[in-house]
Amino acid sequence: MSAFVHQNIISARSLLVWLVCVLSGLSVFHYLIRSGWSKRFADPALAQAQIIFAVFAIAAGYTVTETARSAVLLPLVLVLNFGAFSIRWRRMIELTIFALGVMALTMAWMHAHWPNHYSSIVDASNFLLSMVTLPGVAGLAMRLNSLQARLHQQRVELKNALDRIQDLATRDELTGLVNRRRANELLSSQMTRVDRATAPFAIALIDLDHFKRLNDHFGHAGGDQILRRFSEEARGFVRNIDTVARWGGEEFLILMPNADEHFALQLLERLRIHIEGLRTPGTVGEMRFTLSAGVASWRIGQTADETIARADRALYQAKHSGRNCVKAEADTLCDVPVGASGNYD
Repeated sequence: MSAFVHQNIISARSLLVWLVCVLSGLSVFHYLIRSGWSKRFADPALAQAQIIFAVFAIAAGYTVTETARSAVLLPLVLVLNFGAFSIRWRRMIELTIFALGVMALTMAWMHAHWPNHYSSIVDASNFLLSMVTLPGVAGLAMRLNSLQARLHQQRVELKNALDRIQDLATRDELTGLVNRRRANELLSSQMTRVDRATAPFAIALIDLDHFKRLNDHFGHAGGDQILRRFSEEARGFVRNIDTVARWGGEEFLILMPNADEHFALQLLERLRIHIEGLRTPGTVGEMRFTLSAGVASWRIGQTADETIARADRALYQAKHSGRNCVKAEADTLCDVPVGASGNYD
């Protein structure tokens, strides 16, 4: 532009006014975006507004660049590409038509106000060139937009698939509880936290009493129904921060962060009483079942496996104390006397 000014092709004053207006407008957009004010809109980049501003700026520049005005049309290509990744294809068509309309009106206004000053052939050629190039550029921008939308959709589908795979890998299909693998991961995470803050946690191992007998009497469908019923009741009984996991077969594990042995013992006893009072309708009659549980709290210096082993020993003692019983290392709460058989003996 400076060369055109030096050759007196363009008025220095007109060019300066145009540059000041353009830079002022760009500064406003920069402030609106950098300040976060534009985040209240669906298009925080203000792409459409910037394209419209740029079209008017180019049209104004076209009127002040005299015989060098053909060069001003080149930025129109860049302007439409600006919205390639953020503007829908219908809007891109509308903006392309808008740009062509603004340039056509600008050229008509120039010839109306300064007859015989501008070459009609040059302006007609410039407009025809715009009619050829702008739709092509807009089409390319729309193609890029379509590819981006497709990639975004593929990323969403891939994320959903990975989430589904993760869910299948960490959840028990029958009960919807986390499986043993995920429970071990949560235990490892809990061990990391207690190593840093020595925060207590407790573990309960639960076994549904005489489950094989229940399975034989009510069938596998009835056994599955009992497993699902217990899982639903247990999840609704524990705290939000607790985790109920299917440990294997009819065995379950409950991880209780920020809980000591006494708290866990009382929670499991309330759960035992609740389960004992359940009546679950089945195809061959009403199903009733009980549980036995062993509770252990983490001790400083112990590993997660050692804590589980202590809970497992407590569970073994509970089962050999007559079942339908919750037992910790020092406490036991049993309904069935030692040596007596359980409900389904």
